[in-house]
Amino acid sequence: MSPSHKSVKAIIFDLGNTLMHIPREFDEELLSAELLTGLTEDVVRTIAYRICNVYRGLSPDQFLAKLLEAPEIRARCNAETAARLAEIWYRSVEMAVPSSDAHSVLENLKSSGFHLALVSNTTPFSSIIIDRLLLQPYFETIVFSCNVGYLKPDPRIFKVALEALGTQPEETCVIGDKIRTDILGGQILGAKTVLLETRLSTPLVGEQIPTHAIISSLSDLLQLDIFRPNC
Repeated sequence: MSPSHKSVKAIIFDLGNTLMHIPREFDEELLSAELLTGLTEDVVRTIAYRICNVYRGLSPDQFLAKLLEAPEIRARCNAETAARLAEIWYRSVEMAVPSSDAHSVLENLKSSGFHLALVSNTTPFSSIIIDRLLLQPYFETIVFSCNVGYLKPDPRIFKVALEALGTQPEETCVIGDKIRTDILGGQILGAKTVLLETRLSTPLVGEQIPTHAIISSLSDLLQLDIFRPNC
């Protein structure tokens, strides 16, 4: 099964809630917001992305130090709170679990000759997660927003991956769980897109939806026509 005969040669995966997830009770943004009275999850996320945009390529510890320096957090923090905040972020890494079919699907696609990339809006802590969950070996390139300074749906973050893979947008498929980042970003790029929506009972494919397909599990990818030869 040569990849030159497939309509898709490269597949770009999202990370969070696509290949892995962190249980809600251990979510670092939720718990940080609860700890820091007056902040919301969205505010914590905005602060984290702001830090990563200004200070690219930070280690997890360096990121935490910058997080504690953020005015919104510094005003609500003492030594005890700072220690608890660090504990929350590292605990979330420990509790991350892979999607049930992530390894089998990635192995199948890789062995079939597809070029695989991982592109995620994330903090430096995801580097620990992909190592711990043994996801890194499947990918030819991994692009984190915290290292390049672009956030999906900005097509530049996807282009970094495409340049590393040596493939074009029209022969690429972007797969993720968020319409406003993964699907919109893939469409802006000019790639095919597949939305992962686990609340569905069966996959949906048709011209009525603004994406090539909506799937209920990663294993449904293997049944889509764009991943079959001579399609």
